[in-house]
Amino acid sequence: MNKIYLFIFALCILSLNAFAQPTTSAATPPVRNTTDVISLFSDAYTTTSIGINWFPDWGQSTTHSDIMIGSDNVKRYANLNYEGVQFASNIDASNMKYLHFDIWTADCTSLDWFLINLGPTVEQPIATATTLNGWTSVDIDLTTYTSIALHKIGQFKLVGTPAGSTIYLDNIYFYKSATTPTITNFSIPPTTTGAAPFAITAPTSNSVGAFTYSSTNASVATVSGNTITVVGQGTTTIKAIQVADGAFIDGSISTSLTVAAAVNAPTVAATTPTQPAANVISLFSNAYTNVPVDTWKTNWTPAPTTLTDLQIAGNDTKLYGNLDFVGIEFVGPNLINATTMNHFHIDVWTPNATTFSVKLVDFGADGVSNFPAAGDDVEHQLSLTPLTQSGWNSFDIPLSSFTGLTTRAHMAQLILVGIPVGSTTAYIDNVYFHNTPIVPPSAPTVAAPTPTNLAANVISLYSNAYTNVPVDTWSAGWDAADVADVMVAGNDNKLYTNLNLAGVEFTTTTVNATNMEFFHIDVWSPNATEFKVKLVDFGANGTYQGGDDSEHELTLTPLTQNAWNSYNIPLSSFTGLAAKAHLAQMLFIALPSGTTTAYIDNVYFYKVPPNVPMVAAATPPNRAPGDVISIYSDVYAPLAGVNMSPVWGQPIPVIITDTTIEGNPTKKYANLSYQGTQLAAPINLTTFEKLHIDFWTPNCTSFIVSLINQTTGQEDPFTITPTLNGWNSVDILLSEYTSLVPVDLSAVSQLKFEATPSGTSTIFLDNLYFHKGIALPIVLASFDATKKAFTSVLDWKTTSETNNKGFYIQRSKNATNWENLTFINGAGNSSLDIDYTYTDNKPSVGVNYYRLKQVDFDGRFTTSDIKALRFNEKDALNFTVFPNPTSESVYIDLNNFSNGNAVVNLINEAGKIVYSKTINVNNGAFNSSIKVNSFAKGNYILQIKNNETNISKVLVIE
Repeated sequence: MNKIYLFIFALCILSLNAFAQPTTSAATPPVRNTTDVISLFSDAYTTTSIGINWFPDWGQSTTHSDIMIGSDNVKRYANLNYEGVQFASNIDASNMKYLHFDIWTADCTSLDWFLINLGPTVEQPIATATTLNGWTSVDIDLTTYTSIALHKIGQFKLVGTPAGSTIYLDNIYFYKSATTPTITNFSIPPTTTGAAPFAITAPTSNSVGAFTYSSTNASVATVSGNTITVVGQGTTTIKAIQVADGAFIDGSISTSLTVAAAVNAPTVAATTPTQPAANVISLFSNAYTNVPVDTWKTNWTPAPTTLTDLQIAGNDTKLYGNLDFVGIEFVGPNLINATTMNHFHIDVWTPNATTFSVKLVDFGADGVSNFPAAGDDVEHQLSLTPLTQSGWNSFDIPLSSFTGLTTRAHMAQLILVGIPVGSTTAYIDNVYFHNTPIVPPSAPTVAAPTPTNLAANVISLYSNAYTNVPVDTWSAGWDAADVADVMVAGNDNKLYTNLNLAGVEFTTTTVNATNMEFFHIDVWSPNATEFKVKLVDFGANGTYQGGDDSEHELTLTPLTQNAWNSYNIPLSSFTGLAAKAHLAQMLFIALPSGTTTAYIDNVYFYKVPPNVPMVAAATPPNRAPGDVISIYSDVYAPLAGVNMSPVWGQPIPVIITDTTIEGNPTKKYANLSYQGTQLAAPINLTTFEKLHIDFWTPNCTSFIVSLINQTTGQEDPFTITPTLNGWNSVDILLSEYTSLVPVDLSAVSQLKFEATPSGTSTIFLDNLYFHKGIALPIVLASFDATKKAFTSVLDWKTTSETNNKGFYIQRSKNATNWENLTFINGAGNSSLDIDYTYTDNKPSVGVNYYRLKQVDFDGRFTTSDIKALRFNEKDALNFTVFPNPTSESVYIDLNNFSNGNAVVNLINEAGKIVYSKTINVNNGAFNSSIKVNSFAKGNYILQIKNNETNISKVLVIE
């Protein structure tokens, strides 16, 4: 009986398998180009026109039927031992890559798929594993059919394992991967607001599919067909999309379009160079034959910098827009040997650059870039000054000024840098090296170094840096020299010409330099071979040759011509100067006698300050309150109950005093051996990152800062080697206190300072605190929004800035969704008060919300508080221009404008004012007409503005 049950159970299983079939269709094949597929059986593609017999009589036991699974046609082969498929003529699959089919089976574990050539007959199987009771999608690489000629496939043969199984087949086709078109050469030159609509130049592509275009920022530019219409200032991405065609799928390429505010451009070319061609290596100039340059904009130049080649008054010029920095390369065989050159020349015209810099890079003897490693590469960057906006700047720079450029035999890169970053516009011409003989300057072009001595320690005779004591004359009646007061780079100077001997007298009020230690003078001369200074003291009786006079003369060395010589001379070197309490005369003596020219500045006596800091420690950055625990600093809120002078039994008592350095509270530790700091309660530092300390010392050679956990007795030191006579600003990673003698940072209750030499070290300490996170970029002192007519005036002030790129001015109608109105550049780093302002000339009727979005150079940002202003309909300006378009006259109807004088301008498409008239607005209104029949046809801007408001409309003259 049991055997009968087992037989019936097995028969049921076989019956179930025999009638099992898929309940869902195979996955729909992807859309393919018709040239990329040869379809034999699939609802997704058009079947090949070659006749196919899916069930030829080859004597097989297999049965065949066409069935529907859902709405999908499927082939069913049951009782499969083998099955053939016969083609009416050979199939050429030599251009295909894969054979694809989808198979579903409940009992076939492996299917051999044969390709067969006829005449002679050659067949080869490829075995494929199946997934039972689920669709298996199979792609056989045709290269695995190594014995088959793919251009003349005459038959398929299918063999299933085990014999007698049932399979369902769908989506049988040969295919190859579709080809993506190669699309290049797509760029759109930068333009300015007010520019006329212009056509897009189509990209280059190996597909003939049609292009369509789109703009990501409709507030900057819109696209209709292939025409771009400029809307406003900013940057937008223009995307070119190419439809699939032939052997290619669809593709796309994008480029940036930058629209700057309409600015002036040069109308005249840069001055034509006059250096002989034999003395020049030219990279770019119409005046010379240029050496090869690989690229004037490298692929590592940051977006959105643009490059346009144009002509200014018939002269080839390069225009860089939205310049941050641009790389220019002449590498490989194009390296430049500028060893015999002594100048680098470049002409720059810019409407907005505040700083323009040039970097030259030499790749060294190996001739390749070693970046980021140093290798033998050398480079130097210079800021070009003075820089005049809206005029050609012709810079001829001695290559010796590029001090870091120690070799010039393998010049490979030129880098141009503009500020404001990312928005500088610069026209460039006449870029070349030359070896014109250097003519020494006859006068200094830079001021003498500004003195840094503390004013309280100085007696100044002549310097802009200090308050000067009275001097009777800088050229006495008995001397042999001429003197004049001149300015050098904005700094007052004494200019001596025809110098043999110059007498300077301060006899009316003599100088008491008894407490002074040094005499200082700055001297610049184009021709002096020797320069001497004599000091004369008239003695206690204060009269010349009164019997107690004393004097001494010193020759100043070394003396460099055509450069500032800064002398700090110990008064003890004036050995013949017996006294310094009644100094009354100073003499300058020079060679060559009677023909020396000398510029003099910063003439003063001074003494070296005592061993105390003359300046305060640097002010810590602005931080969120939760990111700092302050032990001692007047910048952050201090931790309560801190005892900075507990007695721990020091062998020599440490003297701790509170002092002030430049108004900044500072702790002074004298006789320091070791000193503790006791906290009122343990603090948890597990989430903090660093311990910060600023300290100044004249004699401590080793300074140890320890953290202590009193509960566990753990104490871990960190040793600092100080810089003497200067502030040491140190951030100690708290991880340093968990390595040597691990301290439990969850309960730190004490700090300890130790110094070497012990017992005699002096330390000035400030800004002792723990911190985490990143310092806040700015201290925003105020942010206000006020109504002025129908405008919103935004004013804000910062008291410090750190890494501040600038501010986005944002506006919203609901205080949730914000739009950027403009971007205002920040100061970068500043500790001064800076005022900013911006006027929104187009607020909406109703409530307008405003905020600042501050952005760092590294991309981080913060937002300000929100300000709100409400405008009513009556506040809105009513500005009507009709008829528009017009060919004769245009009538202006202006309401709700500020009373007083205003200006009406008519501006053509080139940005030029072709008509201007001053009008008077009375009771907020003005009504008048302007004749325009004398102006050329086209689009114009009709602008009305005064000191408060600027409004405009487009006027079409036809």
